[in-house]
Amino acid sequence: MSFPTADMVNGMMRLTEARAIAEKIKQQRPDLADRLVTSDTRPLVRLVLPDSRSVACGLVQLGNVVNWIVTTPDSDLEADMEHRFDTHTKDELAAMTIAAYDELAARA
Repeated sequence: MSFPTADMVNGMMRLTEARAIAEKIKQQRPDLADRLVTSDTRPLVRLVLPDSRSVACGLVQLGNVVNWIVTTPDSDLEADMEHRFDTHTKDELAAMTIAAYDELAARA
């Protein structure tokens, strides 16, 4: 019999968090459900823009800092990460993802 390792449990928890963020997006904006993409292997939620680019909400690690961030095709991921030391609730992450999507979709 084998037991899950701490890394396996941690990875499953992170995937569960990503799915919860996706559900919050669906609750806040049901009209975006068809643009929502989740990963079965990575803690990542994407909202696909009309031009096929995406706004992403994902768990990112930079050095010793691990945090959920929202990033866009125009973002500098490393710069975003350096300025995102505060934590956000799943509702806030969903709202931030939607706001970034709306901003970019309006420009398309």
